[in-house]
Amino acid sequence: MRSTTHLLFEWALLGTVTFAYLSIVETGVLDAPSLICAGLAIAARLLRITRLWPGEIPDRAVNALAIACVGFFPVDYQFLSRDFGRATIHLVVFLSSLILVRARTARDFFFVKLTAFLEFVVACAISVDGAFPLYLAAYLACGLLAQIAGEVRSNLDTPQNVARVGDRGVARRLLGVSAFALASIVATAVVLFFILPRTTRAALQHWAPNAYRIPGFANEIRLGQIGEIRLSSTPVMHIRIFPPQPSVPLRWRGSALSLFDGFRWYNEDDPGERVSVDNRMVRLADYGQQRRRGERITYEVQLKNVATDVIFFAGIPEGLIIDRPEVIRTRVDSYKVSTGTARGLRYQAFSFVDAAGPARDSGPLELPAALRQTYLRLPPLDPRIPALAANLSRSARTRMAKAQAIEHHLRTRYGYSMELLKTPAADPLAHFLFERRQGHCEYFASAMAVMLRTIGIPSRVATGFLGGAANPISGWNLIRTSDAHSWVEAWMEDSGWVTFDPTPADPAPQGAGLFARLSMLLDAAELFWQEWIVSYDLDRQVTLAERASRSTRSLSLDWGEKFDSAARWLARGRPYLAWLLLLVAFCATLVLARPAISRWWRNRVRVIRVRQGHAQASDATLLYQRMLELLRRRGIDKPPWMTPNEFARVVPAGSAPLVRELTAAYHEVRFGGRVGEAARMVAALEKMQQRRSGGET
Repeated sequence: MRSTTHLLFEWALLGTVTFAYLSIVETGVLDAPSLICAGLAIAARLLRITRLWPGEIPDRAVNALAIACVGFFPVDYQFLSRDFGRATIHLVVFLSSLILVRARTARDFFFVKLTAFLEFVVACAISVDGAFPLYLAAYLACGLLAQIAGEVRSNLDTPQNVARVGDRGVARRLLGVSAFALASIVATAVVLFFILPRTTRAALQHWAPNAYRIPGFANEIRLGQIGEIRLSSTPVMHIRIFPPQPSVPLRWRGSALSLFDGFRWYNEDDPGERVSVDNRMVRLADYGQQRRRGERITYEVQLKNVATDVIFFAGIPEGLIIDRPEVIRTRVDSYKVSTGTARGLRYQAFSFVDAAGPARDSGPLELPAALRQTYLRLPPLDPRIPALAANLSRSARTRMAKAQAIEHHLRTRYGYSMELLKTPAADPLAHFLFERRQGHCEYFASAMAVMLRTIGIPSRVATGFLGGAANPISGWNLIRTSDAHSWVEAWMEDSGWVTFDPTPADPAPQGAGLFARLSMLLDAAELFWQEWIVSYDLDRQVTLAERASRSTRSLSLDWGEKFDSAARWLARGRPYLAWLLLLVAFCATLVLARPAISRWWRNRVRVIRVRQGHAQASDATLLYQRMLELLRRRGIDKPPWMTPNEFARVVPAGSAPLVRELTAAYHEVRFGGRVGEAARMVAALEKMQQRRSGGET
């Protein structure tokens, strides 16, 4: 029974550490060295449990490695990480990995459980992935099992406890530990979710390396890059459009690129214009734009994994509701957040989406001369490109008709293909137009923009996403990286910037099979997690309070109003969130340490009673176990099959006299009933402790 219980404890503890590790991996807080070190430590512990690696790491080696880690910390901080937080993470991970590999005492196991708990607290604060509830459930199950198995293991390792309390006493203790652990888990979950909004994520997010974020839209894009992005199907954002729904797929514009060098589109450095947000609202269009007749929509956007500072809009944005102090407007009529990235951003917007709508009531629009020159600039081109543009637009009388002719030619005479080039072309644009004659969106957009410039029409390439898939379960539209798209914006004096899309339709659209329906179900679960767990804040608190209030009013109760007022009262305590988190961590530490503290206190009281001459026969076992613990710290272990007298004869010479003296007194007290000899055991133990502190090995 004892070996089975020990094995159960080892497996449960390893499960606790593993699921805490997986939860922290998902957040991206750990970099490659930390991930590798912690992963190797878990693998080494697994090998020890399965007996595939029966070896032991000497305590001297562990101590030397620990000292080396501490000594390496300033070097890491000054020359490698160059960040105090990241260097501290390295130190904690390395030390906890050492403890996990060599853990064999109650103190070691306590530190292993404490480390796993702290990792999970960090993951709980900053996790944004829908798989986190699975990690949480597995962590709690393994943690509770480890706590119960540890209590059984502790009683089996100290038989005198079983002799004192009996089988019923052990059962009561196990029941009490289980109930206390379960109550603590529930209380902690309530505090972390219902009371504390998820604010720690913003404070720790800067430690997450970019390797855990998908490619976004930067200030430049090379021909073929969007095709690489479209090969992935990672969710990017969720969009909820309020009625009426538009009749055509919407383009979610992120930015536009104005300069082309033959291989890439890019923008020059642009600090932009800072636009203040007043009470979370900002007007983005002037009064004349808002007077245009046409279709308008209102929508809500929740960004997820786009590693960019760009804010995405449909059509021409006219208003924005956002929880930021200011936004930045660029020269290419795009908007971005002023600090950090837009990853995880949530906002509402109002846009004009009727591209066919008439111009404003005022006269022709003027494009400043400097901008016109920028939007007409061209690199050296293959002479066939301007010749093709002139030929296509020869019969058109207006600038709009010329642009439409070029757009129609590209959409009908060329093919769409996601196949990437195996080798780079010397002139990508000419190769696309006159040799390959197929490609993906940025080739079509680049060809049209360049041909428009050759005939004197200012143009630029816009980047963003097109369409998306409606999720009937959640009611939101899902935008994936495979929806990445680029198109053309051309300047027309009577309408301003007009959108053209020369890319033909994808001949192989995504189907609606069983896998697609399953992905929508998973996406709905992910969205629920994002909306009510990750983005849980004061607004969500008030929403829950209002719902509870409406439900309870029908029963003539006022608990909903009380909950509403409590939520608002707790919101005023946001400056003390860090102290509350520390208090929760301290209470959890006490819960984990309770068995060890209780056991230490009971043993301490019994030793004091022995010194005062109030010993009992069962106290001999306690004192003998303390002697074995001291010897174990010196690297001397007593085999379980060896009797105390046999062990005393094989102990190394340095410790042999005291071991023999204490063993003889142990037999006198335990089996002879001479409790007065217990004082001799205490004296021998004190001498062993003095020699250990004096450096004797």
